[in-house]
Amino acid sequence: ARSRSLKLENYEMVAKIDQVLESRKTNFVRPNLNAERGEIFRVAMHFSKDGKWIQKFCDSATTASLIDLSDEVWSKLENTDSFNVSEGDWNKVSDLSRQVHRNWDNLKYKLDHGNKLDAPIILKMGSVYHLVSGNTRLMVARAAGIMPQVLIVEFE
Repeated sequence: ARSRSLKLENYEMVAKIDQVLESRKTNFVRPNLNAERGEIFRVAMHFSKDGKWIQKFCDSATTASLIDLSDEVWSKLENTDSFNVSEGDWNKVSDLSRQVHRNWDNLKYKLDHGNKLDAPIILKMGSVYHLVSGNTRLMVARAAGIMPQVLIVEFE
């Protein structure tokens, strides 16, 4: 009876590990910087007129890792309304997406069907977090109750 009890405890522990690992599966992959070049250029014009800024940004982005976007950072993030979207509030996602002429339905479909999305890109300069690209992806993730992974590019 004791060995059966230990086997049951082991099974329950393995099931719990599987549950935790499953919850950490990401729907986000490294973004394609070439596909985001228009957004990178827009941010470069906002933060610097120096032509070397884009090269420095891309070099830093190439070595940066994907990380989970914490609520602490998300709440400070400039250039997005995504933190104010509540889980399940697809009407707000629709309204905000319409304002910037973005199609969110396709992103929701991809998340619902386990497809991967390019991770949003965030620029961190000192204590400032500025969204470079991925506003609609963040809104959809927030409404879906998914913690997105993002690429944070740090500048001194």
